[in-house]
Amino acid sequence: MSYRLLLLTRIPICGSADGLDTLDLWARDLRGQRKVVAGLTLLAPQSRPINGARARLPDGIRFHDRNHLSDAELDRLLQEHDVVQVGPEAGWCGSPAMRFVKAAHTANRLVILGVSSNRAATTVLNAMHQSLLGRVKAKLKARRTLRTVRALARAADGVFLAGHGLRSMLGTVETKVHVGTASWVTREDMVDEAVLQKKLESENRGLRLCAAARLEPMKGIHLAVDALRLLHEHQAPGQPPAKLEILGEGAEQDALIDRVEQYGLRTSVEFGGTHSYPGPFFDAIRRHDLLLITNLNVEQPRIIFDAISQGLIPICPDTVPYRELGLDQRVRYRCGDAESLALTVRRFISPRVRNDVMPDLRDLARRHTLESMHELRAAWIEGLLERR
Repeated sequence: MSYRLLLLTRIPICGSADGLDTLDLWARDLRGQRKVVAGLTLLAPQSRPINGARARLPDGIRFHDRNHLSDAELDRLLQEHDVVQVGPEAGWCGSPAMRFVKAAHTANRLVILGVSSNRAATTVLNAMHQSLLGRVKAKLKARRTLRTVRALARAADGVFLAGHGLRSMLGTVETKVHVGTASWVTREDMVDEAVLQKKLESENRGLRLCAAARLEPMKGIHLAVDALRLLHEHQAPGQPPAKLEILGEGAEQDALIDRVEQYGLRTSVEFGGTHSYPGPFFDAIRRHDLLLITNLNVEQPRIIFDAISQGLIPICPDTVPYRELGLDQRVRYRCGDAESLALTVRRFISPRVRNDVMPDLRDLARRHTLESMHELRAAWIEGLLERR
């Protein structure tokens, strides 16, 4: 690929001595993107170091503090790059990203909008248990987010979306769209066949379930707890009980702990906290059989491929992103329905069923890697540049 990319982001370039999880993921994504472009420069906030340490960017990536960038400096950077990529940043008086979009148009540079999540829907879902005032504020913020996405989409030369579920965010805006499949898994991350077979053939024990997400209402982790209760209530005689580990932290953790206590599941549910990515996180999930994806919105979490790479069966909502992936119907359940989730989980008590669905899942994960995601997006951008 021959184009040089100027990437605008709000993620602060800082980190802790141990490395923050978000920065571990961000650095991995940047390394994948750097491999498919001729040059990559970040425009991001330069925040204070955490614990006296600053994150180290992957080799070959330049950085400029977007908050202290003069018009002359921005113009110089635009002359050095071919493509400007922005995200859907909302503000009270319009998007802060619009300054960079307008400058890019003046410099006759290609502008791309990248949308990786539906923050509008997330805002509303996370406020569903708040006061009336809180819910109203959330709806206003969501509308502002949608206006921002659509304004930037109209101004951009193209939009890439991380999953088919995000198409509705564009409304009636007509633009060139690339729908990608989000993945952070590389080709080297897949466990080998011997490890996988040993895992799949384990019998005479209860199912080991895992849920991994930010603990906020939109993630629907309470559904995993509710489904576990139903599994225990309808457990077959002599069948060892299923257990659940919840990985992640967030505002919902105390409510989830209370729910576990209320259902009498204290000995069957563990809260495992957070783990850096990829190694420690992969180690944490690999000991489980199924990953329960309980999102209440229509985003396509990348974690589905993390799960498959480590030999877990992902149990997914029956929503647009997962249908578009062509997932086996046996791994899908009715979104937001704990009873449907429990019924779907129950199918996989038998190792035979797990063995039956895993080959197609493995093939899917091999086709949708971090490398392929960036390669396909880069080819689409190259096409836009050629047509110009």
